[in-house]
Amino acid sequence: MKSLRPLPLRLPHEAPPLLLLQSAACSGSADNSSSLQVVTLAAILPLTNTEYAWAWPRVAPALYLAVRQVNSDPELLSSLVLRLVHRSSEPCGVLL
Repeated sequence: MKSLRPLPLRLPHEAPPLLLLQSAACSGSADNSSSLQVVTLAAILPLTNTEYAWAWPRVAPALYLAVRQVNSDPELLSSLVLRLVHRSSEPCGVLL
């Protein structure tokens, strides 16, 4: 299996701290005639600090909606499947 490698991505300073990772894992159909590439979107955001504009409670609904929309449209990014994972950027879940 290939190792994960980040896509070359340049974000403006004001952009949310999201990482886009391309997974080397592929899953195919039962007859293995076609394969879908899995793209993992990793969001590392505060889970509880809603004073931060890009906190998970503010951003999560849009991320889930976007992933669901892309994955359900067979004509949009047809060879890709998006997967969303998230972790807190807060140390041990405690605000300092």
